[in-house]
Amino acid sequence: MPPDIKHSLKFDFEKKIISGKKTKVLVITWQFTKSQKIKRNHLAFVTLMHLDLQQYMMNYGKIDEETGQARVEFRILDFYAPGNYGVISIGMIGNLFDSVEKCFLSSGENEPMPTIQLWF
Repeated sequence: MPPDIKHSLKFDFEKKIISGKKTKVLVITWQFTKSQKIKRNHLAFVTLMHLDLQQYMMNYGKIDEETGQARVEFRILDFYAPGNYGVISIGMIGNLFDSVEKCFLSSGENEPMPTIQLWF
């Protein structure tokens, strides 16, 4: 079973104070079906790639069982390269037998890769 409801992935930005500094945060969320057996210790994850430089970033986030939403945050640091970024994969991980992952392709029959332009 895929870790998301098709076309539910969204990008958003938040500003937070982290270690006393104003920091921009890229927030990636998606909905998952409540029929999936999600446990409290499960984590969401996203693999993000700079499409021109082929640089990868992966981060883990939270799963809200009540709303059926997964949320992963990426701090936008000063040294990140501006440009087009794409979500390579999303997933939820619990233990070895409870993990699910969805990979996005830049072309083909599957759901297209979600992309965003980041300029710092």
